[in-house]
Amino acid sequence: MQAEATNDFFISYNRHDKTWAEWIAWTLEAAEYTVIIQAWDFRPGGNFVLDMQRAASQADRTIAVLSENYLSSQFTQPEWAAAFAQDPTGEKHLLIPIRVGECTLTGMWAPIVYVDLVSVEEAAAQELVLQAVQTGRTKPQQKPSFPGQTASMTDRAKPIYPPNILQNLPYGSNTFVGRDAELEQIHHQLQQGSTVAISALSGMGGIGKTELALQYARQQCREGSYPAGLCWIRAREDVGAQIISFVRSLLELIPPDDLELVEKVRWCWRRWREGAALLIFDDVQHYDDIAPFLPPQDSRFKVLLTTRSHFGSPVQDLQLDVLSEAKALELLRSLVKDDRVDHALARAKQLCEWLGYLPLGIELVGRYLARKPDTSLETLWQRLQDKRLDAIAFKKPNPV
Repeated sequence: MQAEATNDFFISYNRHDKTWAEWIAWTLEAAEYTVIIQAWDFRPGGNFVLDMQRAASQADRTIAVLSENYLSSQFTQPEWAAAFAQDPTGEKHLLIPIRVGECTLTGMWAPIVYVDLVSVEEAAAQELVLQAVQTGRTKPQQKPSFPGQTASMTDRAKPIYPPNILQNLPYGSNTFVGRDAELEQIHHQLQQGSTVAISALSGMGGIGKTELALQYARQQCREGSYPAGLCWIRAREDVGAQIISFVRSLLELIPPDDLELVEKVRWCWRRWREGAALLIFDDVQHYDDIAPFLPPQDSRFKVLLTTRSHFGSPVQDLQLDVLSEAKALELLRSLVKDDRVDHALARAKQLCEWLGYLPLGIELVGRYLARKPDTSLETLWQRLQDKRLDAIAFKKPNPV
């Protein structure tokens, strides 16, 4: 007897297309579909075969992330074959192929209609994915543009989303405002002539060091500035092991087992792929903790730190300050999308000042107001004054 479906979609993909699979999963969950995907749902200690069987059987439909890697893999065949067997004519749309890389569909794949995201910009790709999972007709709400009109063209090629860049970046906030100048300053410092450019985002807790570093990395990933990869490293954990894991899973290099950890990392640096690479060490407590694992004196390696400390040379320090009042209000408005902020502007300014213009505090309060559309700024202000930091808005912080 088949298990009852508990998810809308199961994402089937080859490990080389993990970035695409996660982007598709994120897009679907943002549209309030439920998704099961290996990268997020299969936990250490589990049985991979059983996890895969359970994922496929407990999802209504299967999305196959198509590429040459996927089609040539023996491990992905049972995943899509199960959905195909249940709906061989395609009437129920149980198998939805999404092509993300150049590949030729033959055999049973040949007659199946697929979604093509190759060389498609992000906004269009998102619309294509959401249309693909709808049932019934997908007639647009607006009249299509006249085909005879000459479209403006530029010599610049369309960007591909997501770029084919190896990265292990965590997901950040969808709301990010007030730091454009800092993003430019980081890039300028990292591109200076030093062979290993290190820029420390220092400052008090809650000021947004990690989020700024992450937004910079994601921006540069989209623009393809670091074609040799972007590696995110949690400095409070085993730094060397994380570098080895990145190299094994994404660069497909296997360091010799007979080397010590530091020597294994050095072995990896010598064999890193060509081109500029960005290493982000998040929440560095002491420089000596990461020094043995830093890349060699090679200008293609760029290193970005987040820390509350101040380090000497060769670290270039970027002192991150709190938001201005205008930027703090801009952040609050981006989270509270109705007109409550402008209807109580004086109280909103007072609230931002009381929060010290810290992005973390403003984001927590903004997200609380977004979840409580009937709560006014005046009501929240009174609650914060009554309960101070024990207020409900501060009980589940998201570290930045």
